[in-house]
This record gives sequence, structure tokens and C-alpha cells, in this order.
Amino acid sequence: MRWQVYGSNGQMHASPEPVIARFPRRAPADWIRNRRVKSIVDPRRAVAPVNCHHFAYRGGEVAVDETGERVRPIPRPRFKKELRPLYRLLGPAVRYFDPFAADSTSSKISVEQLRINHYPIKSREEFARKSRMMEGTRRYDSVDYFAYHDRNDVFDPILSRYLPHLGRTSSLTQSSVSPPG
Repeated sequence: MRWQVYGSNGQMHASPEPVIARFPRRAPADWIRNRRVKSIVDPRRAVAPVNCHHFAYRGGEVAVDETGERVRPIPRPRFKKELRPLYRLLGPAVRYFDPFAADSTSSKISVEQLRINHYPIKSREEFARKSRMMEGTRRYDSVDYFAYHDRNDVFDPILSRYLPHLGRTSSLTQSSVSPPG
């Protein structure tokens, strides 16, 4: 199943409001980071994990996405780390190269049946807290991770309909959520 990456929506500080109310803007569906998958696995068919997103299957079977297209991991090239500093210059304009992860072989990004809303940065304050906890990990080396993931191109409050079930109300509309910046 695919994810959709949500940006900061221009927010600087943490808030007690639910994440689904605070961050209704995301990257375009076809953005390179949205090619990542999370697997729902039948343990009787899986042999072992290849990495945290992909598994090896018995009899040479392969994973498929919701459209039936085969999904296989492409190993991360060793040179990616050396190319990461270029992202300071190129930023989110780079569409076909993900500096943070191995890619997947599938070409489509479909989230019609299943999807994960992924909030890797949230507000500036929340990201700073997360960065301090992750200090020294390769994920945050050499690239402005926040800027790269702060994609707010598409207004998509798909989960806001669940806010009343959380005991919260939301006046989340296109006009009430200001664009970042």
C-alpha cells in the first residue's frame, strides 16, 4: 500500500489538535516519496523481510499493489549519499530521485483502495524535537529533510470526516486553511 506525504501547512508550533486537522495539505500524488510502500503480508507466503518495506516470498512470488502491478524493491545505489548535498540546491524540484530511500519498481501510485497518510515533519517545533532525538542518523545528514518533505501542494483533508468521532469538530474547508508561506 502507498502513502501520501503531508507537509507542515506552514505551522511553526505544536498544537493539541489532531494531526488530521492540523495538516490537510500534501505533496502531489505522483511525487517520488509517495512511491514508497508499506506491506500487508500473509505470513504463510513470506520467507523473510528484505527491508522494512519489502518481503521475500515463497516460490518466487512477488508483492503487488492495489492495482495488481508487481512491486519489487530497487536496491539503494551507494552513490546516493554523495549526491544528497545537491538537494540543498535542487530541493523538492527533483521528481525522479529520492535521496532518502530505495525506490520501488512499480510505476503507478494508486491510493484509491488503501493509503497511509504520512506526516514525517509536522510543525517546525515538532520536527526540531524529532531531529534532536534522531541526531547523528543518516536520515538527517546533508539534506534539509524538513524542506524536502514540506510539500503542501494539494489540499486533501480526506480524514477530517473522522474528527467528530474524536470528539473534535473541524471547520476545515478550502478557505479556512491558509496556504503555507
